[in-house]
Amino acid sequence: MKAAVDVTKVVAAHYYDGRTSTNVADERQLQKERDFEMALIVAGITPHFLPVREIPKPCPGEDDVKYRLAQKGVDVELAIDVLDFAHEDRYDVAVLITGDSDFVPLVRRITSLNKHTLIGRFDFDAWTDDNGVPHRPTRVSGDLVEAASYSLNFNQLVGDRDWKSEIQSLFFMPK
Repeated sequence: MKAAVDVTKVVAAHYYDGRTSTNVADERQLQKERDFEMALIVAGITPHFLPVREIPKPCPGEDDVKYRLAQKGVDVELAIDVLDFAHEDRYDVAVLITGDSDFVPLVRRITSLNKHTLIGRFDFDAWTDDNGVPHRPTRVSGDLVEAASYSLNFNQLVGDRDWKSEIQSLFFMPK
């Protein structure tokens, strides 16, 4: 019997996110975004970016305008593409790296089309970065895991000594 790695073929990889305009992003952010986008492209991942809604918020006594950013439409764009690919029979298993319960209906629809889903996820406790900015914990939706065919918690794989060499063999350095 062949190992799963021997019979698994990635046919496409896509990344979806929102992107601010140059009016809001500073030069450092633009450089980071460009570097990240190029890393995706070099790795063979197709990036999909939608504009982020930029809502000015008043900041009395400051010269610079601050903005509240609202990402809209990214989840819908991803869902449409996943469903289109399912109808075109372009995959057997859709791998979604998310924990968002908004994707439960998508996963159920994929299942109704005789396709499978693997939910890849990371779970993080609350933390504070080097700049002192606090970050909320991140958890996967139980309903999403329940709806999916498979679930893969990357935290467990990274921490499991027996899996470390197996996981490292799955990744490669882009040429």
